[in-house]
Amino acid sequence: MWIWPRRIKSKCGFLQRANALDQKSRLILAASKRPIFYNGTWTRFYLLADQTIRSYAGYNSIQQFRVEYPSDEDLAALRDNPESLSENLRNIMTTMAPVLNAFSAANNGKMPDDLAQLAPYATTPEQQAALRQVLQMKQNAKSNKPAQGDKAAGKHDPSYEFSGGGVCSMETAKNLLMKTTIRSAGLMILGIGLFIGGGCGKMTSTSWKSIKNPEAVAQLKSFIAEKEAQVNAAAKAGGQEMMPEYKTLFAAAAKGNWPGVRDTFNLLSQRAPQYSHPGPSDNRLTGPQWAAVLETYGVFEAFAGGGDKYCAAFGREIIDSIPPDAVYFGGTDPGRFLVTALCKSQVNGYPFYVLTQNALADGGYLAYLRSMYGDKIYIPTDADSQQSFGDYQRAHGQAQVSGQVAVMAINGLLAKIVFDKNPAREFFIEESFPLDWMYPYLEPHGLIFKINRQPLAVLSDETVQRDHDYWTQLVTPMIGGWLNDNTSVQGIADFAKKVFLQHDFKAFTGDPQFVKNDYFCRIFSKERGSDASLYLWRMNHAGSSADRERMASEADFAFRQALALCPYNPQTASTHAGFLHSQHRDSDARLVNEIVRQFRNRK
Repeated sequence: MWIWPRRIKSKCGFLQRANALDQKSRLILAASKRPIFYNGTWTRFYLLADQTIRSYAGYNSIQQFRVEYPSDEDLAALRDNPESLSENLRNIMTTMAPVLNAFSAANNGKMPDDLAQLAPYATTPEQQAALRQVLQMKQNAKSNKPAQGDKAAGKHDPSYEFSGGGVCSMETAKNLLMKTTIRSAGLMILGIGLFIGGGCGKMTSTSWKSIKNPEAVAQLKSFIAEKEAQVNAAAKAGGQEMMPEYKTLFAAAAKGNWPGVRDTFNLLSQRAPQYSHPGPSDNRLTGPQWAAVLETYGVFEAFAGGGDKYCAAFGREIIDSIPPDAVYFGGTDPGRFLVTALCKSQVNGYPFYVLTQNALADGGYLAYLRSMYGDKIYIPTDADSQQSFGDYQRAHGQAQVSGQVAVMAINGLLAKIVFDKNPAREFFIEESFPLDWMYPYLEPHGLIFKINRQPLAVLSDETVQRDHDYWTQLVTPMIGGWLNDNTSVQGIADFAKKVFLQHDFKAFTGDPQFVKNDYFCRIFSKERGSDASLYLWRMNHAGSSADRERMASEADFAFRQALALCPYNPQTASTHAGFLHSQHRDSDARLVNEIVRQFRNRK
């Protein structure tokens, strides 16, 4: 179905839009159903009113890509455009909102699996007429499937996958859009507000039975109880009771009911001040309570997307590599949420303190951290935050701060404060968006990086060899032990075609389930790609030709492993190809791009 992308209000208090959208073609007609994760960012593709296609990358799928109502200004623009949607869109949304709320209230916060389930809750003639109209539009959308000729012509591109009347390429989607004058049901349906589910996970179980690892289940239950107690304590400290919606979410979480957690969170997000929506904002959905709820949701989303085997392995691998009482920055969603949940006690900083560098610019998140760790480690104050915002504005000559790069730059300044103000602690980071000040301090540390107290003139031979051996051992159970120092890019291309494209596992010695797990193929490839980027940075800043050659060799090996782990990761492939061009290996660079292109055309 066509989906309206939400207009994002960042936790820093300013509005963000897709940074590629100019004023003339700002009107977004539709967006890809799911953000695509690669190299630490989530990307969603947009179809604009001028029929062009743009993309926007964000560092957090939960904050950046929630679907909700079109904004008031977009609705006004639609009404002024005779070629766009009919003028009664807002009326339909307003009419149906109480119906949706009534269904949710009667079904423990769930959303309907089928629009027909809303019929008993449409109690007025206006609601019944609006529901009939939406159902008819949904039926019309089902008839607008892409022609078989489009599929046969190889036009399907999974990177631009829309949902609704069948899966179609972006080009086909544009043709359908113009033919139907954009009056498709799916666009209208999700304009009404998160109809038919949300989130991007595959887990649909309503109990813990879907997770086979008993230790993971026990730890998740402990984590959920800890988060619920944290929210309850924060509410009582404010002289209030826990919100009923929070109680509903934690009740679902305690049972392992992912759809219940997802649907309740989606409803809450329709009132959260962080996001734009047609109704009033609920200021209770901020601060420490909201942060605890967000982390609970994030954990379930990670397990839904990645499955319990690799979720548990990924989280434990990081946890076991970090010494007690250290400080850990978790960048990507799994790097943050899985480690948060699988630690013995995140609230008590046991065995170490878990933060995310991506939300430090959010005053509510800093308050959340201070409520947990304020008497144990230094957490930036509101004054520190204001100073960092001011420093960035003065350095860049900007009166306002907007955009991902700016936010992450401020996050980087605040992360530096945490680092500098806790000199007795060891620091580690799982990278999402690179923070430039860190590169001289970083060294590979398993899946993550260690942040050294002093800049490193070089990475020692011992450090590089340890990282080389670690990844060789780590990837062998996943993709087999065939990749070594002498494996060519052509050899990786042949492997990718046979195993990832054709799913020919006859001579495959890795784990077929890993190959089929898109979520963790991307995650592990991203982590190895981060190593490669560090080696590349070191290569470009080497003090001698020998060290430059040594770093180039290790970057090459890390890039090839990242490519083999996920041959359809376009961002890692782009950096890889750029590296190969710098080494005058143009044919290999073209081959890397060709590998990714083949996956764009896969069914």
